[in-house]
Amino acid sequence: MKNIVKVISLVLVFSSFSLAQTSYIRNDGANSTPSTANIIGNGDKQISLGSVDSQGKVFINPGTGAASLGKAEDAVAGSGDAGVFTLGVANESATSLATNGDYIAQSLTTGGQALGIPMYNLNVLDSRQLGKLEDAVAGNGDAIVAVGGVQRAGDNNSAADGDYSPFTLGMRGEQITSLASANAMFHSCGTATGVTSNVEIVAAIAGQRHYVTAITCSNSSATVATNLNFKDGATTRAVGGVSQMATTSNGSFAISSSLPLIRGTVNTAINFNTAVAVTSTVCCASGYTSAN
Repeated sequence: MKNIVKVISLVLVFSSFSLAQTSYIRNDGANSTPSTANIIGNGDKQISLGSVDSQGKVFINPGTGAASLGKAEDAVAGSGDAGVFTLGVANESATSLATNGDYIAQSLTTGGQALGIPMYNLNVLDSRQLGKLEDAVAGNGDAIVAVGGVQRAGDNNSAADGDYSPFTLGMRGEQITSLASANAMFHSCGTATGVTSNVEIVAAIAGQRHYVTAITCSNSSATVATNLNFKDGATTRAVGGVSQMATTSNGSFAISSSLPLIRGTVNTAINFNTAVAVTSTVCCASGYTSAN
């Protein structure tokens, strides 16, 4: 009879344990799934006992698999992987969403891009913002993005074709500019030795037109002066003239301008001609070439 009572008591004890609140086993430092030592029962009637530290804090492992909420750093993303999305608030007008010190959602555009501090606030004119309204009056201490350059003692830009490059500045901070890059500039000459219709000064270049900014001519014919016509191909674009050779120096002609004297036609040479027979008249032109 005593043995029967003992069996019944054990069954009641186990049953009361199964119906009690969730139980935990202390497992200091655990960061993985509890071992089989923390599992009671068999098959589909198992009870898993969670792990806690000495203060009763529960250890949780979010996992790193495709179906887990946790993910390993630098792991490759897979289509359909589970995760917790970070959500923001569409706020393209940059309206204030909180006061200083509050929790706040990240502001986004309606396309999902994050709004950054440099974005201009269309509703609030704030001197601290990097964006500025066109034609707005500048204020002392306004925030701006300064544009910088590199001071160079000479024209010695080290950048190669296709590279990013800063502005080139002189030693006083002035910006150094040119009408064209060095490889697009030209200086070329042609010589007339009689009555000519077209003497080539600058040869035609496929796909390019010539911009002439300076012309110089010298006449060494001892007794002959002549008018000069400067041409875009066969079309006269500018005129000049040279006197006969003087006793001590040749007759000469020179003209230059900050703006092009002649805008040539694409694929066309720059020429000149003399009005009378000469023994030797040389004309030179300087400028640059461009596809435009």
